[in-house]
Amino acid sequence: MEIEGEVRNAALAGRIRMALGTNQFIGGSPIGVTVHDGIVYLRGRVGTPEEGTEIQRVAGTVPGIKGVVSELTYGSFAGTVDAYYDGGPASDHRIQSGPETESTLM
Repeated sequence: MEIEGEVRNAALAGRIRMALGTNQFIGGSPIGVTVHDGIVYLRGRVGTPEEGTEIQRVAGTVPGIKGVVSELTYGSFAGTVDAYYDGGPASDHRIQSGPETESTLM
């Protein structure tokens, strides 16, 4: 029965991504969407609080969603990237970035 739940969660996450992708009021910020037992978890950074509210509203209207947990943050950058060149050969370039989400809407 656990596999059926995972399939249901994956299907719901796909429906949410589709709904977010077709909403004209939501910008192109990558949003992580995870569903567990009908609860959707949203992660990522959006431009404005209004955009975050719209993302939560849209996710909550998908049939089968029982609740929405928002871990969205607001600001103009989708993440912090520290990149530096330490003077060594090209293979020594080091790029560091923050953790990625499980699933991302582009």
